[in-house]
Amino acid sequence: MVPVSDEDGVIFSFQSTPFVMELPDYEKNEQPVLRALCTIDKETGAGGFLSRMPLGSKIYLSTVDIDNLRRSCSSALSTLVKQMAENNDYKYSMVFISTCNGRYGLLAGDKNMEGNLVNEKLREFPLELNAVGYYAFGEICPTGKRADNTAKNRFHNLSFALCAI
Repeated sequence: MVPVSDEDGVIFSFQSTPFVMELPDYEKNEQPVLRALCTIDKETGAGGFLSRMPLGSKIYLSTVDIDNLRRSCSSALSTLVKQMAENNDYKYSMVFISTCNGRYGLLAGDKNMEGNLVNEKLREFPLELNAVGYYAFGEICPTGKRADNTAKNRFHNLSFALCAI
């Protein structure tokens, strides 16, 4: 689909809105994934999302509280810092951060929030620890566990993923 012009700003508003999606094969305790709307065809009313939307999926309109987004980002970084400190027999060289481009749109008035939190939470580490990050168009994260207790990974939009190496 090709982006459609929108004089009233309606499309832009929905492009800044996360859609919660349950895939047809979701299990009872599995986390839903989020999808970001990227286009709307005004003639057909069809929406184009940044990932597949298989037949039988359920989507729900959602809202985001920026304070909750800040708290969840801060909590994820604090958990990573704690786990790195607990594993003091390993010398970490890099923290890799991938955050969805859709989050950037949601952060409207506070575009530097995630970067500032990374700086704040990682400043206690030695200068040789590198932090590498980028905005992407979705991430693969666990949403639940399979019957054999292995992680069930799904493609997400609007996520914030961390990895210490």
